[in-house]
Amino acid sequence: CKKDFFDTQKQLEIKFSETQKEVLGLLKDKYKTLKSMIWEEISNLKQLDNNTLEKVSKIFVPVETTDFIFAAYAYNFGFIGVLLILFLWFVFFFRLTQILSISNSDFDKFVITGFITLLAFQIIVNISTITGLLPLTGLPFPLLSLGGSSMVSTAVIFGITNRIFIENNLVI
Repeated sequence: CKKDFFDTQKQLEIKFSETQKEVLGLLKDKYKTLKSMIWEEISNLKQLDNNTLEKVSKIFVPVETTDFIFAAYAYNFGFIGVLLILFLWFVFFFRLTQILSISNSDFDKFVITGFITLLAFQIIVNISTITGLLPLTGLPFPLLSLGGSSMVSTAVIFGITNRIFIENNLVI
């Protein structure tokens, strides 16, 4: 009877330690996301001087030029800046949908639909990772993230959509 008791105790201790490891692993995964959310909140505090803000930015957001570029943008330009960039993307998507509705070629419609989906997905996923709705993915924010391939692919998307606009003699 004592042997069964001690075996049960050992199994409970093993399960408890495994549960603790799982919880710690989840906390480590959430660390960067939580820190970026805190950084967004700190941007509202205007009492801090520039030295303190620079130190805070280095502590809370380790890679501010790639994964957390939207948090860095929100920190530097505030709520109005975030609304401005989202408005500009909305205008761009609205123009693309106008081109989509006027275009005669099915191929052009498929290409533009794919571009809208790609860019909108990147923007939504990037903002969702910063706000903590999704785990960190590493998707760049179009035209903001540091990285040549993202910038080149976005420029190619702009060029192709402009060419579709010109070739079809579209008037919006």
